[in-house]
Amino acid sequence: MQRAKGLIREKRDEEAITLCKQAVEIEPTCAPAYVQWGTALSYLDRFDEAVRNFQTAIQLDPHDSSPLIRWGRTLQDMRRPQEAVEKFQRAAQLDPYNGYAVFCWGNALEDLKLFDQALAKYKQAVDLDPQLAPALNGWGRALFELNDYENAVKQFRRATEVDPRYAPAFREWARTLERMNLLEEAIIQYERATQIDSKYVWAFEDWGQAVRKLGRYDEAIEEFQRALDIDPDFHWAFVDWGDALQDLGMYEEAVEKYAEAARLHPNDAFVYRAWGTALQKLGRHQDAKAKFIRFTKLSGERK
Repeated sequence: MQRAKGLIREKRDEEAITLCKQAVEIEPTCAPAYVQWGTALSYLDRFDEAVRNFQTAIQLDPHDSSPLIRWGRTLQDMRRPQEAVEKFQRAAQLDPYNGYAVFCWGNALEDLKLFDQALAKYKQAVDLDPQLAPALNGWGRALFELNDYENAVKQFRRATEVDPRYAPAFREWARTLERMNLLEEAIIQYERATQIDSKYVWAFEDWGQAVRKLGRYDEAIEEFQRALDIDPDFHWAFVDWGDALQDLGMYEEAVEKYAEAARLHPNDAFVYRAWGTALQKLGRHQDAKAKFIRFTKLSGERK
């Protein structure tokens, strides 16, 4: 199944699925094939099919923690973190020395905003596997959420020392520096993240936000455009671009960006708040009122 894993890493999920199907036709009791098959399906957002494959893998080999871990990750993608916690807990019980399972457990607790509990799991994962960069990154992220920025930076630095190619740690490090108002230092880390991963849309978006705070609007808009070049459906780049245009007093142009963001993500409340503000600045008070009402409605639905 190493070939299937490689195809998944290369984002060639359909080819991986074909390979796994061939494997189970030859050996119907090959549990690892079902795990990789389910993993590829989950990356294609075919979640129900993925879960069925993980369930089959568990039936074939009930002592293997990997299908439980992958099932849990899929539940996270489905925005069902409490169920994911249960799967990671079972995986950790099956394999108590599996640092990755404990890391995933912490990640699901973070999704539930249980940051103290998540922090404890990230620390446990690092104790089990000191070279697990995602766990160090999670440790830092939990500290960030608990407003312990200086210690968060220490963990992000540790993560980058363990794995200098782990782009998420550089981005989280930058976000923390930005929260500490160390904007120039943050920009350096955002740039490092994008040098490692040239398709990292969130890093480009955050980079744009940082230079916007410095009043460097042309640079900010350039970063938002780079994010959209990578992913034309990344609505946050349109929102942030609109905010930068508002800062410049270009309200008509800002309205166009917010309209595009709403087209892509019609249920994002904060798009309508920004859109309404721009319309208000243009004196279009009735239109602005409609957007603020939409913002209020969507905000209430999220609670």
